[in-house]
Amino acid sequence: MMTIRVNADLFNLAYGAVSKEETRYYLNGVFVEPHPERGALLVSTDGHRMICIHDETGDCTESAIVRLPRYALALCVPKRGKGLGLDRRVLEVDVKANSATILDERVKKDGSIERSDPLITAHRVIIEGTYPDWRKVTPKEPLEPAGLSGFNPKFMASLGAFGAALKPSHSATGMYFLKSAGVSEGSPIVVRFGGVHHVFAVLMPMRTDTTTTLPSFLTSKPVEAIAA
Repeated sequence: MMTIRVNADLFNLAYGAVSKEETRYYLNGVFVEPHPERGALLVSTDGHRMICIHDETGDCTESAIVRLPRYALALCVPKRGKGLGLDRRVLEVDVKANSATILDERVKKDGSIERSDPLITAHRVIIEGTYPDWRKVTPKEPLEPAGLSGFNPKFMASLGAFGAALKPSHSATGMYFLKSAGVSEGSPIVVRFGGVHHVFAVLMPMRTDTTTTLPSFLTSKPVEAIAA
């Protein structure tokens, strides 16, 4: 019996923050859980950054950590082009059978949904384990703009690429950094993407000395030219 059905494109986006660390194997997949009101939540983290996506059209009857093999993950992104007629690509996970199927759906003129044959079925996709409580590291409201902090450039770049990969209809106009009001700098921050309301990320600052001045070469006296 299928227990998870989500937008495969969103699942692929969430996979961007999955950990590759074997010792914390339970972070090697996307945690999918029912949203309390509608749809499903897709969460991934590697301990440095976290991505949370709300798939309003998803259907989830129980939580699971889902890991796809590379060949299946590659099919989560639908081929976009004129005349394809594909409305969305869907990932369906049967938790009990420990399998996942990827297929395409198209909404017909009469409102009915036409489903394609499975593009692929992958097995052993469920990671047995307990996913950490991701809400504990999410800054609490009210939020305010985050001040000066040190961030790993690699993770900043990955979130920039994540924002750029969002669908054109939900393209981000900028990245905005927020922290819980009243907390000190160096705490986890929320990253919001302009114009996008179904996605947020959390970024962990680096432990580094705060630099609040320009580089010394700008304030030092110019070196006198050496006479020829």
